[in-house]
Amino acid sequence: MLLPILILLLLFSIIPIFSTFKNAFVVRSEYDFFTAKYDVENFLVLTRSKGFNNAIKNTAFLAFITTPISLFLGLFFALIISSICFKLSRNLFITALYSQFFISSFAIGLSFSFLFGQHNAFAKILGLKINFIGNDRQSVLWVYFFFQLWRVLPFNIVILQFAINKSNLKHYKSFRIDRLKFFEKFWYIHRYEIKHSFTVILYTNFIVTALIYPSAVLGQGQDLAAIDGETITSYIYEFLGGSGRSIKFNPEVAYAASFLFFSYILFILFLFYLLRFKKLRKYYQWSKQLVIFIKNKKAKQKNKVNYV
Repeated sequence: MLLPILILLLLFSIIPIFSTFKNAFVVRSEYDFFTAKYDVENFLVLTRSKGFNNAIKNTAFLAFITTPISLFLGLFFALIISSICFKLSRNLFITALYSQFFISSFAIGLSFSFLFGQHNAFAKILGLKINFIGNDRQSVLWVYFFFQLWRVLPFNIVILQFAINKSNLKHYKSFRIDRLKFFEKFWYIHRYEIKHSFTVILYTNFIVTALIYPSAVLGQGQDLAAIDGETITSYIYEFLGGSGRSIKFNPEVAYAASFLFFSYILFILFLFYLLRFKKLRKYYQWSKQLVIFIKNKKAKQKNKVNYV
């Protein structure tokens, strides 16, 4: 039963990861593409690259600023939708939001680019003399921020609303008997159901963030390097020849960038795992025990000295 899943996991996850790790250390000769050796030169290129540093910073900004905001807004709107009395209205909201997430990111990017990009249709419709895409990193980050919210917020709302709806169905009788207030429902009932969906939502948000491609948002022809607007996807794609400029073509540097970013994400997720609330309480208990142990040891040593 699990064999097909394991085969797919092997083909599309494990083998590509090991292949990326292996190719990241391949350094090709500057004069002969077919001459190669194993070295860390590709990683040194990345440490010296301003574009790679900007790509990491911009992607991290989207992951750690946009994601918490989208989760909070998703929960807020999910609670509002779940409080709607009419089932038909609630279902219409959910269907509209859920279909939005499954529309291609390029399709959403085209509409976003048309409204806020080079065409600036949104400002023209309202008669505003505003250009949403400026010529600096800050303005581009704002565009990424709003695009990312537009992309992930429907998914967050729908999944959280499903979790809330599930807990409502499960504890319907308890609500009627105990007459729980809104906050009591959320804290004692909904919170535990939401926890089961939280990991899926978080991982999906991180994946969507990592895959954001600026050209789908800003339009083609934007010089990202000039405005420090690279993301990790655009940076890797550049070295895979995506821009059509052969001078940038270097797949091994793209592999090294992919591997470093993958390691970075794993490290962040590991930190999240270590810093979970339950774990923090354990660490606090361990630190208390350690302090008591050290105090007892010092007291014993002091008693020994006094005895002598």
